[in-house]
Amino acid sequence: MKKNNKDVIKVINFGHPLSLKAKEMIVKKLSKDYEKDIDLQEVIINSTIDVNAPKEVQYSKVIDNTFNLVDLSGRSPVYILLPGLSLSVAMLISMLAGLTGTLPKVINLKRDNKLGIFVMDEILDLEHIRQNARSKRYNN
Repeated sequence: MKKNNKDVIKVINFGHPLSLKAKEMIVKKLSKDYEKDIDLQEVIINSTIDVNAPKEVQYSKVIDNTFNLVDLSGRSPVYILLPGLSLSVAMLISMLAGLTGTLPKVINLKRDNKLGIFVMDEILDLEHIRQNARSKRYNN
């Protein structure tokens, strides 16, 4: 998708709201990685889960809501901000990988105590990490 001659990258946010500083850092990193101007669109997804109810149905609804807002066809890179709960992370990554055919790229945030906000720490390409691990599978 293009906006003002910039490629638009959507970040699916299942976690912390992005600060302006974090957005700027992500845009700078992605613009450098893609070697072109990037515009970031944050898509905030309510991933609140009732811990006393069946999980798969709830996460399926979260993913269905995501699918309605973001192209999960595998044609565009998927960047996600993860929630803090490990079960949520496992379920969301599994479902996204099933829909897109590849693991997503994860934006990790860290707290900047001076600014009192979360800023970008790094971007992890889970599919790349997976492929590297697969290459070691038969080398032992």
